Amino acid sequence: MQGNKLAKIIATSEQQQSPQPQDQRQDERLLRRQLKMTAKTVKSIFIIVVVFLISWYPLYTLNTVAFFCPKCCISQIPFVVSILLSHYNSVWNPILYGWKMKDFRFAIKKLIFGPQYKMDSSAGT
Repeated sequence: MQGNKLAKIIATSEQQQSPQPQDQRQDERLLRRQLKMTAKTVKSIFIIVVVFLISWYPLYTLNTVAFFCPKCCISQIPFVVSILLSHYNSVWNPILYGWKMKDFRFAIKKLIFGPQYKMDSSAGT
């Protein structure tokens, strides 16, 4: 009687220690990959938005102050610097997109090398 109970306990513990079914492990890998890609996308968008704000916020702020306070004396130097920052945003965008987004890199290469260019599956993201 006790031998049967012991056999059942051993069988139960072996079942618990056995590897997970193949489908469940694949689902977990797929979920981890999707989560990793989502985190990467969020990080890329965050960087692009921060660069946009750094580039454009000074110009918008100065223009708003100059519009609502015409008597305020604002030097031309901040305006020139803020305009340059806003123009540099046009330089930073292609660099950021090319650095962070694999599809953008592929589109640029296809534009340069022609429609016969194929995406390399071994290319890093």
